[in-house]
Amino acid sequence: MKFLVSRDKSTECLLVECFHKRKVVSSQSVFDDDLLSFIESYLRMMKVEPLSALGITEWWITDSEGMMVEGHFIDVEAAHTRCDEIKREKPNIVWETF
Repeated sequence: MKFLVSRDKSTECLLVECFHKRKVVSSQSVFDDDLLSFIESYLRMMKVEPLSALGITEWWITDSEGMMVEGHFIDVEAAHTRCDEIKREKPNIVWETF
C-alpha cells in the first residue's frame, strides 16, 4: 500500500492518504510521532468481510472503518490469503512536498 503524507498547516498534524492500486481508500490526520504506529495499525486492522446481495456472497478486504481496500473474492480463503499478502508488503511512504 502507498501512504501519501503531507503537513496540514492548520492543525500541525500530518495528513495521511492511504492508497491501494491507485485508489484512495482512507484519509486520516495523525500527529508526527504517531505516523509509523498509525501505518502499522492500519495494516494490522485490515480484515476480510462478506458482502451479500441477491443470495450471492462475495468477500472483500476492508480497513478498520469498513472502507473497501480490495475485493470481489468468491473464495473466502483466497480473500484471507490476499489480505495477509497486503499486510506483509512493505508500505510505500511518500512525503508530499510543496
